[in-house]
Amino acid sequence: MFLRVKSAHAKIKCFHESQRAQCVAFLAFSAGCYIYINYLESKLMPLTRNCLLFWRRFVDDTFTTVRKDASIKNLIEIFNSFDKGIVFTYEEEKNNSLSFLDINITRLPTNNLPINSSNNLPNNCSNSLPQSSSNNLRNNTFTSFSTTIYRKPTYTGLIMKWNSFVPHSYKVSTISSMVYRAIKICSANYLMHEEFEFIEKIGVENGYPEGFIKAQIRKTLGRYYEKINGTNEY
Repeated sequence: MFLRVKSAHAKIKCFHESQRAQCVAFLAFSAGCYIYINYLESKLMPLTRNCLLFWRRFVDDTFTTVRKDASIKNLIEIFNSFDKGIVFTYEEEKNNSLSFLDINITRLPTNNLPINSSNNLPNNCSNSLPQSSSNNLRNNTFTSFSTTIYRKPTYTGLIMKWNSFVPHSYKVSTISSMVYRAIKICSANYLMHEEFEFIEKIGVENGYPEGFIKAQIRKTLGRYYEKINGTNEY
């Protein structure tokens, strides 16, 4: 199961005489939080290694995969038991999908690989599933996933207007940056094609000529694959 874990640091109010002092204090506090979170993770990971299959954190946002027969509630209680000043919250996947940063990750089901039984889990992470449930889990394994662009529900589709009084290179970058992000994030050609169609739609709605958008897609793709071929990675 995909799980997104977020850590909220305790808020500390500091009063200083100058804005410079406030900035220095904020940077020092941020660095201290980062160091402390790393320390906290080093203490938590040994206790949860039998519940977690994968854990990757970016600042205060973490993407993790959890065993299907593990108790998420108990897992979060373990996280929140170490320091009252740091509260961990979580978001579960919906319809086999979960967003992390600007990526939407979807599990793809197969029936090829077995899953470990809950008998190997510690009591503080296990849901104590009956044997029949454990047997059912073996037939519902997810061995791969797809990725595509994630946009928040509040996304308006507003980008730099074509008639904006800015250098032409800014308008080129507006389209090419979206194209490059699609190339890097989309895990399949059809997903990348769908994203290109969405970029064309957004571009046209903001006044960009359709020919200009298609040209930038073609040029950005060409530069990317030329770079890949030049480094023998493609």
